[in-house]
Amino acid sequence: MLALYESKINWRSIGNLMDRPFTTCYSRYLKIIRPALENGWIPPQIEDHTRLNAMIHKGQIQAADALSSRFKVVKPFELTEAGAKNKTKNSIRPSWDKDMDQKILDLLREGKTWPQIGVAMDRPYSSCYTRYYTALDPSLKDCWTPEKVEMLNNLAKEGTSWKHIGQELGIRPLACKAKWAALGKLASTETPESTSSENLDLAPPPAVRVVAFSKVESKMILDLAEKYGKEDQWDKILQDFQEQSLNIASHRSRISSWTKRRIQSITTDNLRHQFMRLSRNKVLWTFDQETSLIQQVLRLGTDDDKWKVIAEVTGFHSPEECRSHWKQLDMPVNLNPTGWSKVEQATFWELWLKHGSDFDRLSASCSSRSPADCQRFFDHTTRDFSKQDQVQFRKQVQALLMSLPFTRQKYKFTKERSLKLQQAMRFYGKKIGSKTTRPGTWRWIANKVQRGLSPMSCIEHWSYLRQNMDVMYGPLEEGKAAIKPQNSSSWSHDELKLLDQGIRELGSGWSDIQQRYLPWRTTRSIRQRWLIMSDKSARVTEVEYYTIIKAGDDVEGIDWTQLVKEMPGWNKLPCRRVFECSYKHLVKRTIWQPEEDRLLVEKTLEEHGRDWNAIAAHFRGIQPAMAPLYTPSSDDLQEQRTHKTAWQCRLRWCQLVEPLMPKGPSLTATENSRSLALKLSKQLLSSPHLLPNQSKCM
Repeated sequence: MLALYESKINWRSIGNLMDRPFTTCYSRYLKIIRPALENGWIPPQIEDHTRLNAMIHKGQIQAADALSSRFKVVKPFELTEAGAKNKTKNSIRPSWDKDMDQKILDLLREGKTWPQIGVAMDRPYSSCYTRYYTALDPSLKDCWTPEKVEMLNNLAKEGTSWKHIGQELGIRPLACKAKWAALGKLASTETPESTSSENLDLAPPPAVRVVAFSKVESKMILDLAEKYGKEDQWDKILQDFQEQSLNIASHRSRISSWTKRRIQSITTDNLRHQFMRLSRNKVLWTFDQETSLIQQVLRLGTDDDKWKVIAEVTGFHSPEECRSHWKQLDMPVNLNPTGWSKVEQATFWELWLKHGSDFDRLSASCSSRSPADCQRFFDHTTRDFSKQDQVQFRKQVQALLMSLPFTRQKYKFTKERSLKLQQAMRFYGKKIGSKTTRPGTWRWIANKVQRGLSPMSCIEHWSYLRQNMDVMYGPLEEGKAAIKPQNSSSWSHDELKLLDQGIRELGSGWSDIQQRYLPWRTTRSIRQRWLIMSDKSARVTEVEYYTIIKAGDDVEGIDWTQLVKEMPGWNKLPCRRVFECSYKHLVKRTIWQPEEDRLLVEKTLEEHGRDWNAIAAHFRGIQPAMAPLYTPSSDDLQEQRTHKTAWQCRLRWCQLVEPLMPKGPSLTATENSRSLALKLSKQLLSSPHLLPNQSKCM
């Protein structure tokens, strides 16, 4: 495949020659082959050059045929039957009909795979897959109850991802997305009585006239919907919309008959459909809107009187929404637990067979899982079980349990339980005046942590907290690292900042935190440190965040003692760590070299602005926090290349692009709009004078 690509063969031809979808070949090149080549991988020599040359020759012929057919002019009298077939094949694909749907069902009954079905239907197999799971799947016949439709509508308007919507409803995300889109489409003129239920399930949605609304008209729809309400007032909304649109058009110039007819032809269904699109976009934030928000905050700050101005530039979002979304960008908090392991699942179902659906009781034995987590896991796993027959339902659960490992989950201390144990030990030490525990004391301590907890679990966890923590010594990149014990005081202030940041962004994924933020620490020591440190800075709320960053513009100029008095439950060090992770500190302290600016723009264009962690991987300079063996002198960091995080890269890129951004609101109404800011950033590479020519902080 690499040899074909180096021979200038296009990806469609490579896919045909490799007998694979060309998207699979292209994706493998981007994600596996190209990174390996950049890291010094040398591909092995090809032995069968005869076959390779034949494939290259065939690919060149295919490319030449495609190019010649693209520019070939066919006169009307030369259109033969074969030409008519080719013309039909290259034209727009026909809409789905009942016969095509039945053919998909027949092919599935024959056991055909989706790629084989795509070939038989002369369509991309992804199109056939989508058609089946959005319209033909038998499980969709009775799944959309009025309650689920209302729940779908509410979740979609809240901006919940389709994956989580599917989990909540117990329906495939593809089907949820298609149903929500159907809710926003115009109603058919055909009455429900005139169409059978079979045709309603299989027939494609009716073709409707789609109206393209301008930015001003879209803003008007949102304002009128907020004024009148969104349910039963669409006739009044339409009347006011048409009057205001005609007034605006007449003030600009002499109104044309075409403009007048267009405005008068708009219906309430058109307005409702556009409102649903805008409502979802109002929550989701496009790439360009986030870019505009970052640029405006860096320019104006986060004072309360600035959010109204920022909201006018970012589009449809209110000042409160801009304020809340900025906090999530600058200080994200993601404390969701990770997925259920097989051992956890086995423990859960074993307990369920004993205690039933008492989720409070199940949660007490499932470590870090709350009752809501247990109920959500139960509903999601049993959504296809026969709940009407309790005997059959129990047999299905037993069969599921038999497929899972029999290892019993060891009792795992959560953060809250660990803190209760530490408080109980401190109370015991003050009361008795000795750190040595007497016989029977551990049972009293275990009951203080949680009633029914075994004393041995508390003894093991207390011993775990008092053990030395592990640090990896030696050059990691050469594979010569050794693990040596270190006490808790070996954690530096910068390391604790990285731990806070990892917990905020990744939750309790200790291995991910270790790989991305603290590679010189073991996952065991990371979790151990988390259990004994204050997690206030990792769970910072919106009110706490703005209280801290309003305390001052520089870390040295803040009265931390006074700030702690305004924030009950906080100490100086967690407050300081939050401020030093915020944009105020990063913008002032991050040094960018001119060559780094250019590299940043290049890598952002390569990744299309989607994966900032991959972009930040190209800026591995001097780490701000290192294991003791690697710790450099802080005086040497001023003019040297420093380590950049994903958020630092994004802040800097927004600064570089800001002079090229248009002066006006970013009202793009599509979820995947990334073109404007990225298109403008290409000018930075073609015009070097637009980039800074000397080292400077952000």
